[in-house]
This record gives sequence, structure tokens and C-alpha cells, in this order.
Amino acid sequence: MLSFFIFLGYVACLLPVIFAARRGVLGAVHVIVSGFLAGALTVLLVALRIYTEVLWFEELGQVERYWTVFVTKLWLFVAGFVASLAFFYVQKLVTTVRAPADAKQGMRLPHAVYFLYAMIVSIILGNTASGWWEKVLLYMNRVPFGLDDPIFGKDASFYVFALPFFSELKSYILGLLILSTLGVLGLYAVQLGLRPDTLSRTVVFERGFPIERRQTLFRLVTHMSIQGILFVCLFVFQTLLAIWDLVYSERGAVFGAGYTDVHVQVGAYKFFMGALVLVAAVFLLSAVSRSHRRTFGAASIALGILLLTWLIGVKAVPAIVQQYVVSPNELDKERPYIEYNIAYTRKAFGLDSDRIVSVDFPVKDGITPLNLREDEATLQSIRLWDWRVLEATYNQNQSFRLYYRFLDVDIDRYLIDGTPVQVMLSARELDQRRLAEKSKTWQNLRLVYTHGYGACLNPVNIFTPEGLPEYWTKDIPPASKFPELRLDRPEIYYGEAPNHHVFVKTSHAEFDYPRGAENVTAFYEGKGGVELGGGLRKLAFALRFDGLRLLTSGELGPQSRIMFRRPIQVRVPTLAPFLVYDHDPYQVIAGGKLWFIWDAYTVSDHFPYAERYYYRRARGGRINYIRNSVKVVVNAYDGTVDFYVFEDSDPIVQAYARAFPTLFKPGSEMPEFLRVHTRYPEDFLKIQADIYSVYHMNDPNVFYNREDAWEIAWETYQGDTREVLPYYVVITVPGEKQQEFIQMIPFTPLTTDRSNPKHNMVAWLAGRCDGEKYGEILVYNFPKERLVYGPMQVEIRINQNDTISKDFTLWNQQGSRVIQGNLLVIPLADNRLLYVEPVYLQATVGKMPELKRVITSSGDDLTYSTSFETSLRQLVRGEGVAVHEATGLVEALTVSEQARRAAEHFRRYEQLTGQGKMAEAGAELERLREALEALKRAAE
Repeated sequence: MLSFFIFLGYVACLLPVIFAARRGVLGAVHVIVSGFLAGALTVLLVALRIYTEVLWFEELGQVERYWTVFVTKLWLFVAGFVASLAFFYVQKLVTTVRAPADAKQGMRLPHAVYFLYAMIVSIILGNTASGWWEKVLLYMNRVPFGLDDPIFGKDASFYVFALPFFSELKSYILGLLILSTLGVLGLYAVQLGLRPDTLSRTVVFERGFPIERRQTLFRLVTHMSIQGILFVCLFVFQTLLAIWDLVYSERGAVFGAGYTDVHVQVGAYKFFMGALVLVAAVFLLSAVSRSHRRTFGAASIALGILLLTWLIGVKAVPAIVQQYVVSPNELDKERPYIEYNIAYTRKAFGLDSDRIVSVDFPVKDGITPLNLREDEATLQSIRLWDWRVLEATYNQNQSFRLYYRFLDVDIDRYLIDGTPVQVMLSARELDQRRLAEKSKTWQNLRLVYTHGYGACLNPVNIFTPEGLPEYWTKDIPPASKFPELRLDRPEIYYGEAPNHHVFVKTSHAEFDYPRGAENVTAFYEGKGGVELGGGLRKLAFALRFDGLRLLTSGELGPQSRIMFRRPIQVRVPTLAPFLVYDHDPYQVIAGGKLWFIWDAYTVSDHFPYAERYYYRRARGGRINYIRNSVKVVVNAYDGTVDFYVFEDSDPIVQAYARAFPTLFKPGSEMPEFLRVHTRYPEDFLKIQADIYSVYHMNDPNVFYNREDAWEIAWETYQGDTREVLPYYVVITVPGEKQQEFIQMIPFTPLTTDRSNPKHNMVAWLAGRCDGEKYGEILVYNFPKERLVYGPMQVEIRINQNDTISKDFTLWNQQGSRVIQGNLLVIPLADNRLLYVEPVYLQATVGKMPELKRVITSSGDDLTYSTSFETSLRQLVRGEGVAVHEATGLVEALTVSEQARRAAEHFRRYEQLTGQGKMAEAGAELERLREALEALKRAAE
């Protein structure tokens, strides 16, 4: 695009010179000076824009990346422009060959118009060519996949890297041929005078017809014959591409070339190419022949044959074969191609056998005392906080000021005293849009309110007596309960909030954080941002951002720095627009600093024989190859961005690394304190789960009939029925000895009739996140001969339970709303499954959900209590929903601890009663009763 504007500046300088030739001396001078000034100003503005871009990339140490793309775009523009303009020039020369001198004299104005038309078309085509920069760089730096397609024997790299480039080249040539032909016909039309009699073949060749026009028409026929040869050559190339494109055919039983494509369509295309060669020969004969009447007839016959070949050979015959030969015996005919589709789809989506560990899980009902011992670590890490609920709680309890906002709650694990603990955290960002309208002055927006501050973090399974999270990192300045969670640099200049550019290191103090009725101020001490400097540098930024205000502000000095592209959703894709990014960048506290880690994918929609998948975050929406090859790390304080390659066997990321050698770093160079926080990305597992729900079937017979197709399980959340989202848990994987962080998702049978859905669970799939197991996929297959409850079936049982439904009805009628959280399915030792669902209560006025109940289930047993420990004990004992006891999970609380808990419940009960919150007071009274009973048992 920049090259396009630069050329516009050149044209702005050139056109006045052309028009000045028709004016007087003074007029000519005026026009030339005005044109040059306009052109020079255009070029200057573009150059200053480029200058600020270079400075921004230089700040991040990626100026080489910028110039690689810029130069590639520029060369492609120049090549596309020059090739187009040269082709137009040759075409014009052909139109004037053997033309009389007086005829050439009369064509000056039409030729000027033709030249302007050629310039415009060439600029458009050149700009189109500059958009190929990514495809060209991949083609030039292509790396073999080491996997050949089963039909044509070409390496997958040909389809991923070469074929997209060839397709773009074909489109460019086709556009050039069509547009140049239109221009040439315009010139000939002017030469022929646009008279109707000149368009009649009978009149043209009469002896009395003017000789000049007959010569012009002969040149036109010859010229169009040559154009026809060029079109035919292009169509031969296009047909060859169509043959290779058959690996993406959707005609057969599966995606990719099927029986008809391989045995009929390929031959039809080759026969059509032969017909094209015949037409080219006829056009060549027409170009050299002096008898245009005979060659016109021959050309008509050849074109008719070509049309019949296309309609019958390319279209009709393959359709007939598919309908009457293949369809009646589709499975037998398509069997080998179904096998190809299965194998290549699983390879393309990272689901091949060397990545997946699939085991049977013969489920047993109930939870036993054995599970309390063997699964103690897992049971102590059960996530009771739903991230969707916790975000509202954070914003109510920890935002403190209107302009602070928690945009997203992430799930991670930390080693606390050597033990992995699952936590939830969110950064407290400053959202400038939330400032009071009168506070949105230039000084406040650009110099004062520049950054967020701190974060909140809580364990996933601990809550206060009031049902609120127990914060391990909270408040301003941030106070952390453990040294592993300390924040020495809590300022957030770069994050997820959609903020604009700011200036730091100015003479004006920045707002740091609130303290009582006062505000604490500070000055930026980092290296983030671009130094403002002076002179041309400052002018460049002024023209791009704040205009005269930037130039006249007394707070800005040469040492001041401008921070722009601060949202990571803009910052990271600007550096690497060719990658596709997960929907959820997540926050990490490590080394006393705040970081954002963002999973990035390499994708393609040109992998041979692989099924295509709709992924809305990918350009074009369709993909049939994906790898989580890159982890992006952004420092929240100084904005540094690092791209770490975690799957160096991926040929696409290898090609990008060749094109941009300074952009990527090996994954081994990621600091260990960050590496331990990498996780299996959410979008990747969701895509793999959707594909695996069908492509776990390896047998062509079963696959063809979809006998064992699955779908992602469904659940109910806030009254809506939706797919279960992938969720993170810390568990001890059955068969392993150590706890690990995994992301998992359950499957149920595919439901084609939504009026009679099948919600029993058939399997679950998990992505492993820790250590050497990172990236490995686990699949646990449940027995098909018995019922294993799926999440929706457990939800139905919960809502049909008399005791639970009465409580829900009561709470929903007293100014509150019940929220059922994410229902988790947890695998335990001895092939047991535990279902856990937290229940929250939220007032209709002011969103601050509180955890009120925990539901646990296994097999046919269902329990419901005020804490997970109590509910689990009931489940182990086989007690019903109505039973409420308060005992610890592994060890009972001491008498003094029980007494303190009872006193806290009583204090809370009195407080709620005084506030008139009778529903919450009733729940607190029930907790008090349980605590007193537990205290009595402890005293005994």
C-alpha cells in the first residue's frame, strides 16, 4: 500500500507536465509548480509515516522484519506495474504496425487516453501483486513436509507453498490479458471510426471499402489471434492447476480427490488441454494467414469443439460417472480415498498416532475412601470458581476506581512451596474510556492516566465464609501471600485494554495508583516506547498523532517517549500478521513482573486431502492444517515482544523463520520462569476435538456410515444450552504418579435429531501442559455397553432434584439469581469419575456472585452442600442430598479453628439479617449449624 501512495505522488508530479504542454508559458509554470508541490507533499507524508514505522520496529529490535516485508511489497509492486505497463506498450505498438503516417498523427489523443488507462490498470495490478508478499516469501523459503500426496506424488509443500502463489499469478495474468484486450479494442475502434458498416464482415471485404480501414481490420484480426493464443496458453496453465486442485475436491464421499476425480476428471482435463492446443494452432494460423475468411471459419469450428469438450468431457461425463457408477457402489469405489482423507486429516490437525495416547477407561460408579487417599492431591485442587463468574467479583471487589477494569480471568498453575496449585488471576488494567467525560483532556489521556496497576490472584478451590475468593494477591499496591506471587513491577503499560498512545518520561508526573483520598504519582523508568527526540523525528510523530499539540506541549522533551500500539491484540499481529492467534492471551506473574503469553498458530487451507474446518480467527475462515508452533511473550511494563518456536518440526514456521531470521527464537531460549506457565491452547484443543469427534474412526466402513461419530458435550449455563468449553484442571492422570496441569473436554454421541439428543458421555480428550509431556494428547474411551452420565444428564438430574430445585426457586425469587457454574468431569483412580458443579448466588442489583453450594456426583449418587469437602464426604458415604455435615476432606479442623469458623458465620448472619437479606442470612444460618455440629464432634 505504501508503494501505491509513493507512485501516486510520482503521478501527481508527472501529469501536470503533460497538461502544461497545452498551456501558455505562465500557465505551464503554474501547473508544473503546483503539481510538483502536491507530489512532493504526498511523498513527504508517506516517507514520514514510514519513518515512524521504522522507529517502532526498531524499538522492538525487528527493523529487519519491517524492511523484509516492505522491500518485498515494493519489488512486487514494481514488477507488477512494469510488467503490466510494458505489456500495454507492446500492445500499442502492434496496433500501429504498418499504419499510415496520417493515421498515426490522428491517434495522439486516443494514445494519450490509452496511456492513462494503462497507467491506472498497471497501478492497480501492481498494488494487487504487492499483496502477494506473504505467499512469495513462503514460496521462496519453502521447506518440504516429507509427505507426498497419494495421487500425484507431490510433496505437501507444493500444495501449501507453491500452488497458492501459482493461483495468484494466474489471476494476475488473466486480469492483464482482459484489461489490455479492452484497451486495444478501444484503439482499433477509434481507428475504424466506430461506424456500423465497418463492423460488417460483408462490407469490410468488398472491393469498394477504404483500403486504410481494411488494413486496420486485418491488423485487428491478426492482433486478436495473437491475444487468443495468449489466452489459450493461460487456460492450459489454469487447467493444469485445476488438475492439482483435485486434491481439494468435494465431489466424493470425503474431501479430496475421489474415484471420479482420479479415473475420469484427470483424463477429461488432459483431453481439454489437447483441445486448447488445437485452438492455439488455429489462432496461430489465423495470425499468419492472409485469408481471414477461411481462418475465421476454422476458428469458429475450433472454438465450438472446445466448448463441447468443456461441456461434455469436463462437466457432463464426470457427473454421469459419479451419479450412475460411483454413487450406487460408493463405499467400495471410494474406500481408498476415504483412507487417504482420514490419514491426511489427522496428520494436518496434529492427531496422528505419534501424538495421541488412547486408552480404555472402564468406568466404575461411586467414590470410595480409597479415592480420598490416592486422589488426595487431585481432590484438593478441584476448581470451584468459574472464570465467567469470578470476573464480575473481581470488578466489584478489587477495581477500586471507575477507570480500573479486569478484562479477563485466566487459569494457570504455580509452584507454591514446591506444590503445584491451580489459581485464577487477572490484571487490573486502566481503561481510558471509563474516565469521566470532563476528565478526558489531552493531558489526562496522553500524560497522566497511562497505565494500569497490579493484579488479583486466588486459588481455584478456596473461598471465604461469605462465599468470596480468598485472594493470594490483591489490593493496591499489590500484597502477595507467597513470595512466588510477588509483584515488584506492577505497572501495566501494555495489555488487553483498548487504550491509545501515551507519552512517558515527560516533565508531568503520571498517575500511579490511588491511596485514600490522594493519588500517588510516578515517572516511567523502563525502556518501552520510542524516543520522541526533536526536529524531523518529532515532526513525524506530530503529523501522525497529535499534530500541533505535540509540537507545542511544554511537558514533552527530547528524552520523552511515545508508546503506541499498546494493546497486545494490535502490537503482536503488527509484528507477525501472518500468524493466527488464539482468542485468549493469558497473564502470568513471574520474576516479580507481569507478562502476557499468547499462543500463535501456523495455518493453511491447502494441505492435500485434509478436511477443511471453519476457524473464524483465520484469514478466509477455512483451514485444513494447524500447528501451535509459536508462543508469544509480551512484557506488560516495557512492551518487549518475543516469539518462541515450540514446534520446530512444522515446515510453515520453518519457512517463516527463513524469511524473518531475527523474529523467532528457539523455545529452549524461553526463560524457565515463563516456560513453566506455558499451556495447551484453548482454540487448538477445541479444533482438534471437533476434528477428532469424527476422525477417531479409522475403519472406512465405520467412518463412511458415521456409526460412531461424536460431538462435544453440552451443558447448561445461565439458562442457555451450549457446548462445554475446554477447561483446565490440575489432576493426577490415571496411571501417573505426579500431578499435572491439563486441559480437557468431554464427548457425547453425535445427535442428528435435537428433539431426542443422546447426552451420555463416550470419551474425553485432554491436552497435557507440563514438562516433557507438553503437547501430548490423551483420549480416555468409556465403555459403550453401559451408561456413563454426560454433563447435560448430570445437569438434568440436578435441576430435577426436589431439594435443589426448591432452593434454586427460593433464591431466584428474593432479589437474587442462581448461577450454575462450569460442570467439571474429573477422572480419578480405580476408573472412577467425579462430577463437580459450583453454585453461585448473585444479587440482581450489583454483580458480585458468591459461592453458595457445591454439587458432587458419581454414578447415580448426587450430593449438595455448602462446601466441596462436605459434599464429597456425603458422596463417599452414599448419603442423600438432604444430609448436611461439615467435615474436612482429609483431616478435621481443630477445635479452635471450628470455633472461629462458627463465630464468623454467626457474625455474618447478624450482618445479613440487619441488612434485610433474608435469603443470604438463611444460608449463613445453615452454615452456622453445620459449624456447630462439627465443633461438637471435634470436641468429642
